[in-house]
Amino acid sequence: MNNKRYEERLQELLEEKEKEYGAEVKRVQVECTSKTMSLELQLEEMLKTIEQKDKFITKQMMSLEKHNASPFRFSKLVRDVQHQEKHNTQGPYTYPVVTKTCCNLL
Repeated sequence: MNNKRYEERLQELLEEKEKEYGAEVKRVQVECTSKTMSLELQLEEMLKTIEQKDKFITKQMMSLEKHNASPFRFSKLVRDVQHQEKHNTQGPYTYPVVTKTCCNLL
């Protein structure tokens, strides 16, 4: 008689633990699904931000290309910046009479 009650009690405990385990599995699945959806939304927003920045940079580059259409202008700009860095000058660059000895710009 005691063995039968003991087996019934063990069976009840086993079923109870199985229900708890099933509930825990469902809870974890819901939590993981929620986190996954949250991360997907974050990734979508990051992608939108990157695309907006890419469009902005592309527009800026296109306007710079239109402004500096000739390669001479761009190379002149590079030389001017190099000259400023070499002589530690800042601000708007004034164009003095440049000789071949000054930074070999010509």
